[in-house]
Amino acid sequence: MNYARHVFDTIVAPSVFIWNTMIKGYSRIGLPENGVSLYSEMLRRNIKPDHYTFPFLLKGFTRDMALGRGKELHCHVLKYGFDSNVFVQNSLVHMYFSCGLIDMARGVFDGSQTMDVITWNVILSGHNRIKQFDETRKLFDEMERKGVLPTSVTLVLVLSACSKSKDLDIGKRVHKYVKERKVEPKLILENALIDMYAACGEMDLALGIFQNMKARDVISWTAIVAGFASVGEVDLARKYFDQMTERDNVSWTAMIDGYLRMNRFKEALALFRVMQSSDIKPDEFTMVSILTACAHLGALELGEWIKTYIEKNQIKNDVHVGNALIDMYFKCGNVENAQRIFNEMPQVDKFTWTTMIVGLAINGHGEEALDMFSKMLKSSMVPDVITYIGVLCACTHTGMVDVGKRFFASMTTQHGIEPNVAHYGCMVDLLGRAGHLKEAHEVINNMPMKTNSVVWGALLGACRVHKDAEMAEMAAKQILELEPENGAVYVMLCNIYAACNRWENLREVRQLMMDRGIKKTPGCSLIDLNGVVHEFVAGDQSHPRSKEIYSKLEEMTRDLKFAGYSPDTSEISLDVGEEDKESALYGHSEKLAIAFGLISSEPGFTIRIVKNLRMCGDCHRVAKLASKAYNREHLSLKSLTVVIVIENFCWTFETKLSLFTISNQNSLVHMYFSCGLIDITRGVFDGSQTMDDYLESCGEMDLALGIFQNMKARDVISWTAIVAGFASVGEVDLARKYFDQMTERDNVSWTAMIDGYLRMNRFKEALALFRVMQSSDIKPDEFTMVSILTACAHLGALELGEWIKTYIEKNQIKNDVHVGNALIDMYFKCGNVENAQRIFNEMPQVDKFTWTTMIVGLAINGHGEEALDMFSKMLKSSMVPDVITYIGVLCACTHTGMVDVGKRFFASMTTQHGIEPNVAHYGCMVDLLGRAGHLKEAHEVINNMPMKTNSVVWGALLGACRVHKDAEMAEMAAKQILELEPENGAVYVMLCNIYAACNRWENLREVRQLMMDRGIKKTPGCSLIDLNGVVHEFVAGDQSHPRSKEIYSKLEEMTRDLKFAGYSPDTSEISLDVGEEDKESALYGHSEKLAIAFGLISSEPGFTIRIVKNLRMCGDCHRVAKLASKAYNREVIVRDKTRFHHFRHGSCSCKDYW
Repeated sequence: MNYARHVFDTIVAPSVFIWNTMIKGYSRIGLPENGVSLYSEMLRRNIKPDHYTFPFLLKGFTRDMALGRGKELHCHVLKYGFDSNVFVQNSLVHMYFSCGLIDMARGVFDGSQTMDVITWNVILSGHNRIKQFDETRKLFDEMERKGVLPTSVTLVLVLSACSKSKDLDIGKRVHKYVKERKVEPKLILENALIDMYAACGEMDLALGIFQNMKARDVISWTAIVAGFASVGEVDLARKYFDQMTERDNVSWTAMIDGYLRMNRFKEALALFRVMQSSDIKPDEFTMVSILTACAHLGALELGEWIKTYIEKNQIKNDVHVGNALIDMYFKCGNVENAQRIFNEMPQVDKFTWTTMIVGLAINGHGEEALDMFSKMLKSSMVPDVITYIGVLCACTHTGMVDVGKRFFASMTTQHGIEPNVAHYGCMVDLLGRAGHLKEAHEVINNMPMKTNSVVWGALLGACRVHKDAEMAEMAAKQILELEPENGAVYVMLCNIYAACNRWENLREVRQLMMDRGIKKTPGCSLIDLNGVVHEFVAGDQSHPRSKEIYSKLEEMTRDLKFAGYSPDTSEISLDVGEEDKESALYGHSEKLAIAFGLISSEPGFTIRIVKNLRMCGDCHRVAKLASKAYNREHLSLKSLTVVIVIENFCWTFETKLSLFTISNQNSLVHMYFSCGLIDITRGVFDGSQTMDDYLESCGEMDLALGIFQNMKARDVISWTAIVAGFASVGEVDLARKYFDQMTERDNVSWTAMIDGYLRMNRFKEALALFRVMQSSDIKPDEFTMVSILTACAHLGALELGEWIKTYIEKNQIKNDVHVGNALIDMYFKCGNVENAQRIFNEMPQVDKFTWTTMIVGLAINGHGEEALDMFSKMLKSSMVPDVITYIGVLCACTHTGMVDVGKRFFASMTTQHGIEPNVAHYGCMVDLLGRAGHLKEAHEVINNMPMKTNSVVWGALLGACRVHKDAEMAEMAAKQILELEPENGAVYVMLCNIYAACNRWENLREVRQLMMDRGIKKTPGCSLIDLNGVVHEFVAGDQSHPRSKEIYSKLEEMTRDLKFAGYSPDTSEISLDVGEEDKESALYGHSEKLAIAFGLISSEPGFTIRIVKNLRMCGDCHRVAKLASKAYNREVIVRDKTRFHHFRHGSCSCKDYW
């Protein structure tokens, strides 16, 4: 350009054409200011511009330029009489829209008398760019009325708007127009049709178009992959993904996100590894996905590796990556690193604050979460409904009932936010955990909207904690009416009955489960070692080192018994003897994960465990004792939930989002959707950037498949759309089928398929696919990374997460805020609080998800005060909290027992931020109050909820009833839950445990009989432990692990060692009316113990044992973990269904408050 200017300056009298050429050149290279200067010189020489001059001048204007020189040039247009020239008009409209000056753009458009189809396309594109999709559709209708014939570009723009707004009717109308007018089937149009149908869940129609395409490109394939992934058909998405001959970043990330959506985090990570071996470089979106996977797997080491990978490969480290890092660290229990990432982020948004608040809250730092919320407010960041969920969670996890109430009230009074069902659920959880079961119940009864099973579940959980069988029955009834197949409700009810010694009731519930064919979700603990996620279920003997694990578990049990451990058989809802109960407790997945961590890591290494369910009291005690006995920190991570009240919306990937929304939003979008916060979900969804605004997912997969199949040609985008579409609607196997058929794949295809697995919680398959991706020529991008980190987080695969972090850095993948959030989430879910904080501190930019991930991550890792402090910092950073942030804050309060603080935060939601608490916040309050023993107050919260309660709110109360052995209220709560979710087996089990704890064996028997009659089965406890990048899974009494003999030998040795350390089995955990010896036998092989034993034999002394448990860690395993941490000088980190447990030197971060 410099040479061109030199030549230009030598021309004595350049013509207008020459002037225009120079102006166009400056505009083309991004120097519009130089073009304007040249234009000024042109006028000084009395050279009149023509109608070509202004389009060249206006191209590339920034907002500031448009406000000044742009308006000045507009005046010149009028002056020289070019205002009627269609090309000039189009340029003005485009400039104003590009600079965000909507009214000016519409003024030019509406005043135009010489519009052509290009003018319409410019205005349609402008409205699409600012997410005004309704306007796009209205303008299209107006075009038809005025007889303007649309071009292919017009149709693509309208279809893009339909995809974003999930408008299937208009989309079908466009398709009908295409067929009736015989519009030339251009590739870009066919891809847009595939994407539209996939976005609306019509994968058959999308596939139909794809299959009939004459030619397909990477966009076609990616659209199919992303489409199948978005509808949950992750296997179908993978099938098409595998058939792709060309893949790009979007394809890979779409496939990875597909695995994430199905919660198949391991497969997402495996696919990312495959992507690494391709020539496609992952970007920040991939990183966010991978960090999300790491967070869900608790894969701290892999998450750390991903962080390093982002840094080394100079991947854009924006606020989304930062948020993902914070979320990863929090979900891995690494509060310190999450905070560090947060502190280092140059920019944060509302999600950053909310992530911090929720992360701190769920890690037991309730006060810090609330302080973070305070900082968020001071930062002028306005909280929203999600922020307040985080705040209420902080209060719930710290037991700050009054604080939670105040925050709940403040939502409306201060921020004008009307609480929704999620906020009410938080309140129920807050009150229920604190023991205020009646108040929690009143909150539910007074809810201004219809309750859901989550709200009732919060109350039921509180009933379990406080052993209120009567309220538990009521809560369970409510849940089972909403969700008859909810096996967790039955199990919870059984546990409550067992805790209350109501064995007859327990038998009735179990008979009911059997009659209804309801099975109990098996407890599963994940532990990440050396980047490999190991998975354990109770009694699991499938691990290659099973023999060593059980040997270590035996040794650990022995050591911990010396340290004062005795199995908490109250956790066993079986009417059997104590020996049987102890035997049932023995091989809990958390214990297996801890044992595995002890044998597989160096002394002093933190053991991080992700549990898919609430950690039982026995395992909690074991972890505490083990942390002291082995000088280890045992970090227990909750696998897919923040607290009971938000178990269906805070950490669960059960949504039908597009493949690109699983980025920074991974940790929060699923929370929005599962909370019923559809508008917020849509807002996050619509705010996500997609490839050419094509690829998003809604659910109309039949139509999408129809188009796909009828496409004469298909490209990678067509295939990816089908894969992503099926994945997004849950048809992950169908998605994989098409993915495998792809002859060309790109990043989007791979990521869509991975995300499909994530959506269906098939995390291992997601990681496996990532490994395959690494061997391809497609290099993962930040989207893929986010998906893989999500899988690592769910599996507690810290080592793999660390590897992913390093991979991001080495391959210079864009490390944006989404990747950062995914890393934070991964670290937190792997119990690595330090690294989560470090990622947060190092993030140059954070958003609200980052803050919320930090808050929640800190809270569930036992850093309630830090979570509240993070919330305070969030407010000070001018980041406005939302409903999810407040859930994190309330979680922090709950996990730290800060009842009054939680009440204040709950009140502040409305008073300070105008956020109306929803059912989740009420659930947090119920949990907060219930855990603190305020069962009546928790019940009152439920009764006074302004919306309809749900099973989660009642579940929080039921859980509190279990803790405080309030069988009467537990019955009431269980009844409410079972009315909402009749098949909720967890409620029956909880009730059985409560009856057992209260020695109400007859009631327990009745519940068990009810479970049998209804065919409801107890979800088996499962513990996952990640060692050397491999996730080992254990279930109670599991002997399927290849090293089973070693594991049980270690378990025996551990049991012996712990008994010398004072351990005695807590047979109260066993809801069986049997002798103590039988109860002890039942406790012996609990999956957590097997995981601990495996960890001990599989890792060097001092190595942290990280376990993920699918259920709540029982008290006996908790004690074993505590004693083992001291006896073996190991840190054991267990993430169960409720929270994280960091066991160090014989103590647990939860302070026995969970």
